[in-house]
Amino acid sequence: SKALDGAVALEDAVSTAPWTIPAVASVLSGLIPEHHGAGVNDGRSGAIGAILVQQPTLGERLLRGGLRLTVVTGDPG
Repeated sequence: SKALDGAVALEDAVSTAPWTIPAVASVLSGLIPEHHGAGVNDGRSGAIGAILVQQPTLGERLLRGGLRLTVVTGDPG
């Protein structure tokens, strides 16, 4: 199909985590889950999902560079 013209197939790609929250946080932060903390429930706060380190994410760096960002997701939550 025309939509796939020029597409690249990554047949040996691996993820930093087996589920979405820590895997996407790794893409956005450049850190592995053990270092960014997203998707970890510490048993106290009950929060699962936040990147816990004070390092700028890819989005924050792009915004500082003057780019406008849009997020598109299929997750209704």
